Amino acid sequence: MFILPLHQPGVEIQRIERLNGESEACQEFFTDVRIPDSDRLGEIDAGWTVGTRWMYHERIGHNSPYVTRPIGLKREQSHEPSVIGIARKAGRLDDPTARELIGEHRALGIVTHELQGRIAAAATSGRGNKDLSSIDRVFRGTASVRRSTIAFELAGSSASVWDEDEEDATQAVGMQFLMRQVACIGGGTTEISRNVVAERVLGMPREPSGDRNVAFRDVQRGPKRS
Repeated sequence: MFILPLHQPGVEIQRIERLNGESEACQEFFTDVRIPDSDRLGEIDAGWTVGTRWMYHERIGHNSPYVTRPIGLKREQSHEPSVIGIARKAGRLDDPTARELIGEHRALGIVTHELQGRIAAAATSGRGNKDLSSIDRVFRGTASVRRSTIAFELAGSSASVWDEDEEDATQAVGMQFLMRQVACIGGGTTEISRNVVAERVLGMPREPSGDRNVAFRDVQRGPKRS
């Protein structure tokens, strides 16, 4: 694996990406690229090993000892609106159903934080399974979706429609609800992480597939797939 310097003179970058079903992958082609060996990470032909380890630390995010944060940014800092404030504004703070939702929201936040800390400790000590980060990826993604949904349910109709000039917590709740599934896509989808947990953490057999040790261009697709 190499670190490619940006805006390298004489380098032509061609990107092919279609989201209309014609292409199954985003492909980037680099023409006339020359990279010094000093920019190489790891051993020659070991890019996959470096890449998968990189993804490990990306999945556990800022809990990884190798992921940096901007100076002065606190770990507890969050732009997430307070669900208590949301319920209070909606006049539902004394509603038993709303209070249960607030408790569930809080519990998911606590478990997410503790799980990340436990996996980070395992990564630092070197004793944990290198694929434990996928557990955090699955839980964090699904918990984030649920927490966004809870906030939306507490806010009610005010999170669905707002004035263009209005900028408050309910508007943020509405936008977060619309974008909630991003938490299960960015940094590697939770679907892929589920497979990693099943195969590499739990040791379950891999599902039958026809693409092992086969070049991507040779993988059978569509009606031709057996």
